[in-house]
Amino acid sequence: MSNDSRPALAQLNAYQECNYKCRRVRLTSPLIHIGIGAAGALNIFEYVQENGEIYFPNQTALAEVLHKPGKSQRPQALQRKINTKTANRGYLQEYEKLSQEYIRVIETKGDFNQIRNILKQLKQLYDKALGSGWLDEREIFPETGISEKWVNQLITKDVAPMIRNGFGEIYIPGSSIKGAIRTAIAYYLLKHQAPTRVSEIEQEIRRRRAKELSDQKTFLDDDPILKIAKDKNISMNSYLFSNYKLSFENRLFGEPNTQNTDFMRAIKVADSAPLLTDCDDVVNLPVVAEVISSSFKETLDRRIAESRATNYIEMIWNLQTEFTLCIDTEMLDRFQHEQGMQLPSQLKTVEGIVEICHEFAQAQWEYEQQYWNSITDTQPKLDFSSIRDFYSSPSNHNLRLGWGSGMIGNTVGLHFQEQTRATIRNACCPKQTSSSEAPKSRRTAVIPDRDNPIKKPLGWVNLTPL
Repeated sequence: MSNDSRPALAQLNAYQECNYKCRRVRLTSPLIHIGIGAAGALNIFEYVQENGEIYFPNQTALAEVLHKPGKSQRPQALQRKINTKTANRGYLQEYEKLSQEYIRVIETKGDFNQIRNILKQLKQLYDKALGSGWLDEREIFPETGISEKWVNQLITKDVAPMIRNGFGEIYIPGSSIKGAIRTAIAYYLLKHQAPTRVSEIEQEIRRRRAKELSDQKTFLDDDPILKIAKDKNISMNSYLFSNYKLSFENRLFGEPNTQNTDFMRAIKVADSAPLLTDCDDVVNLPVVAEVISSSFKETLDRRIAESRATNYIEMIWNLQTEFTLCIDTEMLDRFQHEQGMQLPSQLKTVEGIVEICHEFAQAQWEYEQQYWNSITDTQPKLDFSSIRDFYSSPSNHNLRLGWGSGMIGNTVGLHFQEQTRATIRNACCPKQTSSSEAPKSRRTAVIPDRDNPIKKPLGWVNLTPL
């Protein structure tokens, strides 16, 4: 049978066998949070804090119990345990009444005691609707939705959960990993393959007015700011990743600056498997902890730490997982840059991609080390000695991933001068600052300890090809 007559699937399998380089990669991290954005934060009606744990209920199952269901509407296991006559009292109305009271308290900026009282009434409502031992109802409070509470006081604010799959299991999305790798590659290309473009980007950013930058803050890397011809500009993103044609039999095909000519098509990153918690080894432990945003105020000769905000975040302590990374080396060879920029040979191996990531991570590590060594601690809450200890050793991490990575981890900003980063920050952030340093603030997790809470940065990961 000729190649042309073989089924398409067989041809694809043969192509992948010849041209794909696939490796399993171990991903580890001391502490990481990957969420679902600001809209995914859960208010006090969407989680339960009890017995030193945070429970994220199945909202559909909970609503069914609080409603006035008939037997056919109630999950069978719950129906056996909850008296129908009692359930018909309309607990959903009480729930809605409490939620409206909570909204009123928030809008009027009520105090802690008011929210604590609402939480007390909410627990009493669950006691009535679900009966004793209601936290053991796994249809409503599944095992995959339970995290340890590493906060020593009552939480009265929203909690940002980890991303979960359709079965409610925590995992690390391949898209998040690939996005971080893409940023590292962009940093590498600007440093080694297109260094002259950095000053051009900076000049264009400084030329623009604050409102222009603010309007484009989400898509600034897609704004046409690089001149490639007398009458043609393209974006930084396009110049680095998609300003290519594909060669085949000595001819060039494709329309540059489209998804089809983005060379990251040739690099595929799969989702990790669902995270399995090993309590004995404290591996993949989901916890909810306080995260403080801190900054500093400048005096004559010191930079004094000051607190900006507090968030409550679900994160993974001691992450250990694996994912698959595949490289289509045949496709990579076909990308021809319109301005002659060469793709680095490291992109053809998993080890090479990790090397590129490490160079970017090392630059971030040194920058963070310098920042924290310049900060003077004040009160115990702003004691960052444990952060300085963390950065005092050489880095054994080669990527920064997820929430808390900040401007330096999520952009190529380290290539820009401080003034340029400050221009972007002031245009894009609602709270203005006169400081020339950008970024000025940092997010750190607060880990309870017997003597003094330990601070930990988020998002540092290590990639190990297997």
